[in-house]
Amino acid sequence: MNVTEILDQITGRTDNVGLSDSDYTNRRTRLLEYTVEEGVLIWLARDWVWRRTSTTLTIPVSQGFANLPTDFGSIGRRALLTNTVTGRQIPFAPEDELRRVKDQPGVTTSDPDAYSIYGQGTDFEYRLQVVTNTIQLTYTLPYNKSFPTLDETTNINASKQIPEQYHQTVWIPAIRSLASFAKGDQSWQEHQKQRDKGIALMMRQERLPQDTLGQFPSFFGGRTF
Repeated sequence: MNVTEILDQITGRTDNVGLSDSDYTNRRTRLLEYTVEEGVLIWLARDWVWRRTSTTLTIPVSQGFANLPTDFGSIGRRALLTNTVTGRQIPFAPEDELRRVKDQPGVTTSDPDAYSIYGQGTDFEYRLQVVTNTIQLTYTLPYNKSFPTLDETTNINASKQIPEQYHQTVWIPAIRSLASFAKGDQSWQEHQKQRDKGIALMMRQERLPQDTLGQFPSFFGGRTF
């Protein structure tokens, strides 16, 4: 379902707000906020396979860092950075450990032993950091995407990044629960139960154990259901 289809279903079947209602536009705006709020919780609940992707990063000589894609969310469980030329893989290191080496005067390398992620670019992208490099380096980094922007225009289909088979069983009930609770409708509890059942089924279908949520560090991680 696209964003408009989701909102139409909620306004028509849960909110009972029609186009002629004076509060229709405001309610629809609030429902979009609920859709985003619940979508983020689903998105970050686990290291879902459909969040995973990869990118190729080039680090120019002597730069020591590369900006990550704007949709970068976390490195998840697959934290190894792979040199596209040599095939060598290097692990993630905590920021303080990499800084301890990188910030020493005159320390350089042609083949870093580890990488970290800290700092931001001019457009607030996260930065992948290595010890200052003496040659150009190109790496492949697998990562988990961040939750997409949702709206009814340019990003109307971004909702489909959460697989559509989970819209009716998880996402819609979650939005209905929040919308019902906000207006004091006790049916929110039934919607919540449906959403909880849907999440349990979703986890079985995705075959993810309960302990697979990777938090790296806390501001890259997610919330456990």
